[in-house]
Amino acid sequence: MADTFALTAISLSEETKPVSFQEEKELRRVFDFLCDYSIKVKLNNEIRELENWIQGVKNKASFQASVGYNTNTERIDYNVSETEQKIADLRQQLNNLDLNHDKKISCNDIVEIYKVLHHKISKKEVEELIWEADEDLDGCINWTECRLMFGRNIFDKTGLEPSRLVSNEYQYFLSIISLCFMFDICVLCVV
Repeated sequence: MADTFALTAISLSEETKPVSFQEEKELRRVFDFLCDYSIKVKLNNEIRELENWIQGVKNKASFQASVGYNTNTERIDYNVSETEQKIADLRQQLNNLDLNHDKKISCNDIVEIYKVLHHKISKKEVEELIWEADEDLDGCINWTECRLMFGRNIFDKTGLEPSRLVSNEYQYFLSIISLCFMFDICVLCVV
Protein backbone atom coordinates (compact mmCIF):
# COMPACT_ATOMS: atom_id res chain seq x y z
CA MET A 1 0.00 0.00 0.00
CA ALA A 2 2.82 2.41 0.79
CA ASP A 3 4.39 1.78 -2.64
CA THR A 4 1.18 2.82 -4.39
CA PHE A 5 1.02 6.01 -2.37
CA ALA A 6 4.65 6.76 -3.11
CA LEU A 7 3.98 6.45 -6.84
CA THR A 8 1.06 8.87 -6.70
CA ALA A 9 2.73 11.35 -4.36
CA ILE A 10 5.66 12.17 -6.65
CA SER A 11 5.90 15.92 -7.26
CA LEU A 12 5.68 17.49 -10.70
CA SER A 13 9.35 18.41 -10.80
CA GLU A 14 10.53 14.90 -9.89
CA GLU A 15 8.22 13.28 -12.43
CA THR A 16 9.03 15.51 -15.41
CA LYS A 17 11.07 13.49 -17.87
CA PRO A 18 12.79 14.87 -20.92
CA VAL A 19 11.01 14.48 -24.23
CA SER A 20 12.53 15.21 -27.60
CA PHE A 21 12.23 18.65 -29.13
CA GLN A 22 10.06 17.27 -31.94
CA GLU A 23 7.73 15.46 -29.52
CA GLU A 24 7.30 18.58 -27.43
CA LYS A 25 6.74 20.72 -30.51
CA GLU A 26 4.02 18.39 -31.82
CA LEU A 27 2.46 18.03 -28.39
CA ARG A 28 2.37 21.83 -28.00
CA ARG A 29 0.80 22.24 -31.42
CA VAL A 30 -1.96 19.76 -30.60
CA PHE A 31 -2.41 21.27 -27.13
CA ASP A 32 -2.80 24.78 -28.60
CA PHE A 33 -5.24 23.44 -31.18
CA LEU A 34 -7.40 21.76 -28.53
CA CYS A 35 -7.43 24.69 -26.08
CA ASP A 36 -10.78 26.48 -26.27
CA TYR A 37 -11.69 24.32 -29.27
CA SER A 38 -15.42 24.35 -28.46
CA ILE A 39 -15.41 28.16 -28.24
CA LYS A 40 -13.44 28.41 -31.51
CA VAL A 41 -15.99 26.18 -33.24
CA LYS A 42 -18.86 28.30 -31.94
CA LEU A 43 -17.22 31.57 -33.03
CA ASN A 44 -16.31 30.16 -36.46
CA ASN A 45 -19.88 28.95 -36.95
CA GLU A 46 -21.22 32.40 -36.07
CA ILE A 47 -18.78 34.03 -38.50
CA ARG A 48 -19.77 31.60 -41.25
CA GLU A 49 -23.49 32.26 -40.66
CA LEU A 50 -22.99 36.03 -40.78
CA GLU A 51 -20.87 35.78 -43.94
CA ASN A 52 -23.58 33.65 -45.54
CA TRP A 53 -26.19 36.22 -44.52
CA ILE A 54 -24.15 39.03 -46.12
CA GLN A 55 -23.73 37.00 -49.31
CA GLY A 56 -27.48 36.28 -49.38
CA VAL A 57 -28.37 39.95 -48.92
CA LYS A 58 -25.94 40.97 -51.67
CA ASN A 59 -27.28 38.29 -54.04
CA LYS A 60 -30.87 39.33 -53.34
CA ALA A 61 -30.08 43.02 -53.91
CA SER A 62 -28.22 42.21 -57.12
CA PHE A 63 -31.13 40.11 -58.40
CA GLN A 64 -33.68 42.77 -57.48
CA ALA A 65 -31.61 45.42 -59.25
CA SER A 66 -31.31 43.24 -62.37
CA VAL A 67 -35.09 42.90 -62.68
CA GLY A 68 -35.66 46.61 -62.06
CA TYR A 69 -36.96 46.37 -58.50
CA ASN A 70 -36.23 49.51 -56.49
CA THR A 71 -34.23 48.61 -53.36
CA ASN A 72 -33.13 50.70 -50.41
CA THR A 73 -29.37 50.36 -50.89
CA GLU A 74 -28.57 52.67 -47.97
CA ARG A 75 -30.37 50.37 -45.55
CA ILE A 76 -28.75 47.29 -47.10
CA ASP A 77 -25.30 48.88 -46.96
CA TYR A 78 -25.87 49.87 -43.32
CA ASN A 79 -26.96 46.32 -42.35
CA VAL A 80 -24.05 44.78 -44.23
CA SER A 81 -21.64 47.21 -42.57
CA GLU A 82 -23.02 46.39 -39.11
CA THR A 83 -22.73 42.66 -39.81
CA GLU A 84 -19.17 43.06 -41.09
CA GLN A 85 -18.33 44.82 -37.81
CA LYS A 86 -19.82 41.89 -35.86
CA ILE A 87 -17.64 39.54 -37.92
CA ALA A 88 -14.56 41.65 -37.16
CA ASP A 89 -15.41 41.52 -33.43
CA LEU A 90 -15.80 37.73 -33.57
CA ARG A 91 -12.47 37.39 -35.38
CA GLN A 92 -10.86 39.54 -32.69
CA GLN A 93 -12.30 37.20 -30.04
CA LEU A 94 -10.71 34.28 -31.90
CA ASN A 95 -7.36 36.08 -31.99
CA ASN A 96 -7.61 36.84 -28.27
CA LEU A 97 -8.12 33.14 -27.55
CA ASP A 98 -4.86 32.36 -29.35
CA LEU A 99 -3.02 35.06 -27.39
CA ASN A 100 -4.23 33.78 -24.01
CA HIS A 101 -1.27 32.49 -22.00
CA ASP A 102 -3.40 30.52 -19.52
CA LYS A 103 -4.64 28.01 -22.06
CA LYS A 104 -6.47 24.90 -20.88
CA ILE A 105 -8.22 21.99 -22.52
CA SER A 106 -11.72 21.63 -21.10
CA CYS A 107 -14.16 18.77 -21.16
CA ASN A 108 -16.22 20.60 -23.80
CA ASP A 109 -13.15 20.95 -26.03
CA ILE A 110 -12.50 17.21 -26.04
CA VAL A 111 -16.19 16.38 -26.51
CA GLU A 112 -16.30 18.75 -29.50
CA ILE A 113 -13.20 17.29 -31.17
CA TYR A 114 -14.60 13.78 -30.75
CA LYS A 115 -17.80 14.97 -32.49
CA VAL A 116 -15.71 16.20 -35.42
CA LEU A 117 -14.05 12.78 -35.58
CA HIS A 118 -17.49 11.11 -35.49
CA HIS A 119 -16.55 9.26 -32.32
CA LYS A 120 -19.21 8.94 -29.64
CA ILE A 121 -18.03 9.66 -26.13
CA SER A 122 -20.00 10.77 -23.11
CA LYS A 123 -19.18 13.85 -21.09
CA LYS A 124 -18.65 11.58 -18.07
CA GLU A 125 -16.03 9.54 -19.98
CA VAL A 126 -14.23 12.74 -20.97
CA GLU A 127 -14.31 14.00 -17.38
CA GLU A 128 -12.67 10.72 -16.31
CA LEU A 129 -10.01 11.12 -19.01
CA ILE A 130 -9.27 14.64 -17.83
CA TRP A 131 -9.20 13.54 -14.20
CA GLU A 132 -6.35 11.15 -15.01
CA ALA A 133 -4.10 14.08 -15.97
CA ASP A 134 -5.59 16.89 -13.89
CA GLU A 135 -3.00 17.54 -11.17
CA ASP A 136 -4.59 20.74 -9.80
CA LEU A 137 -8.15 19.32 -9.96
CA ASP A 138 -9.61 22.29 -11.84
CA GLY A 139 -11.40 20.05 -14.36
CA CYS A 140 -9.12 21.10 -17.23
CA ILE A 141 -5.69 20.19 -18.57
CA ASN A 142 -3.11 22.97 -18.70
CA TRP A 143 0.20 22.82 -20.59
CA THR A 144 2.18 21.56 -17.61
CA GLU A 145 -0.31 18.75 -16.98
CA CYS A 146 -0.42 17.84 -20.67
CA ARG A 147 3.36 17.65 -20.95
CA LEU A 148 3.60 15.76 -17.66
CA MET A 149 0.96 13.24 -18.74
CA PHE A 150 2.75 12.71 -22.04
CA GLY A 151 6.15 12.25 -20.38
CA ARG A 152 4.79 9.92 -17.72
CA ASN A 153 3.18 7.67 -20.30
CA ILE A 154 6.15 7.67 -22.66
CA PHE A 155 8.53 6.62 -19.91
CA ASP A 156 6.16 4.43 -17.85
CA LYS A 157 7.75 1.02 -17.43
CA THR A 158 5.36 -0.16 -14.71
CA GLY A 159 2.08 0.21 -16.58
CA LEU A 160 0.62 1.94 -13.51
CA GLU A 161 0.20 5.40 -15.03
CA PRO A 162 -3.33 6.26 -16.15
CA SER A 163 -3.04 6.20 -19.90
CA ARG A 164 -6.48 6.42 -21.44
CA LEU A 165 -5.90 9.99 -22.57
CA VAL A 166 -2.80 8.90 -24.48
CA SER A 167 -4.20 5.54 -25.47
CA ASN A 168 -4.89 4.30 -28.97
CA GLU A 169 -7.98 6.51 -29.29
CA TYR A 170 -6.01 9.59 -28.32
CA GLN A 171 -3.16 8.63 -30.64
CA TYR A 172 -5.77 8.18 -33.40
CA PHE A 173 -7.13 11.64 -32.90
CA LEU A 174 -3.64 13.15 -32.63
CA SER A 175 -2.75 11.56 -35.96
CA ILE A 176 -5.93 12.96 -37.56
CA ILE A 177 -5.09 16.45 -36.29
CA SER A 178 -1.48 16.09 -37.44
CA LEU A 179 -2.66 15.05 -40.90
CA CYS A 180 -4.97 18.04 -41.01
CA PHE A 181 -2.09 20.36 -40.24
CA MET A 182 0.21 18.56 -42.63
CA PHE A 183 -2.18 19.03 -45.54
CA ASP A 184 -3.22 22.53 -44.41
CA ILE A 185 -6.79 21.39 -43.84
CA CYS A 186 -8.49 23.26 -41.05
CA VAL A 187 -10.63 20.90 -38.95
CA LEU A 188 -12.69 23.88 -37.85
CA CYS A 189 -13.98 24.20 -41.42
CA VAL A 190 -15.13 20.58 -41.47
CA VAL A 191 -17.55 21.10 -38.58
